[in-house]
Amino acid sequence: MGSPRLLVVEDDPFTLTTLSSAIEAGGMEIAGLARNAAQALAIFDSLGADIAVLDLDLGSGPTGLDLAHALRGRDPKIGIIILTSYDDPRLLRPDLPSIPNGGAYLRKQSVINIRTIVDVIDSVLRSPATRGQPDEVRSHELTNSQCEVLRGVARGLSNSQIASELGVTDSAVEKSIGRIAKQLSLYATDGNLRVQLTQSYLRMVGKDIGLE
Repeated sequence: MGSPRLLVVEDDPFTLTTLSSAIEAGGMEIAGLARNAAQALAIFDSLGADIAVLDLDLGSGPTGLDLAHALRGRDPKIGIIILTSYDDPRLLRPDLPSIPNGGAYLRKQSVINIRTIVDVIDSVLRSPATRGQPDEVRSHELTNSQCEVLRGVARGLSNSQIASELGVTDSAVEKSIGRIAKQLSLYATDGNLRVQLTQSYLRMVGKDIGLE
């Protein structure tokens, strides 16, 4: 088999350019570059690809995981790499589909050089699409509902607003926040608990900006 042809999908122009340059420097061919699912499917239908490198969060519209399943519907053997800044994909959306069999996650934070990208691409090429892989990348054991509550806190919503969105009581949200804090080893005595929860969320989604 010759050099693999990669379809790269990333909604951030700078990251898209940087990633594609790194892939080409690693001796692989770019089949096409896209910034959303519609562009990616059009490119794939026209030019094909051996592997799709897909950003998990593509902004409004389908996610990288949604796109991965659409591509597998067209070609059951296409390799799938999900590029993400999220420690846990459920922090983007709890009802996300699982990664297709044989796919791999690549955290943006771990991409320190070209070799890192090439190694993941090589592993996907060697792994048949029928081989199962872990469905999620998880650095904690929060439940889906706790992920939703944590997202609400990070968005600055009150307990009542979170409860209204999730269709639960204020008391249920308060108890959930307590369980989340315990799971993440956060304590009110260390400062404002909601600020700490927000900081933890930002770290887990690769946006650790620091809050006072």
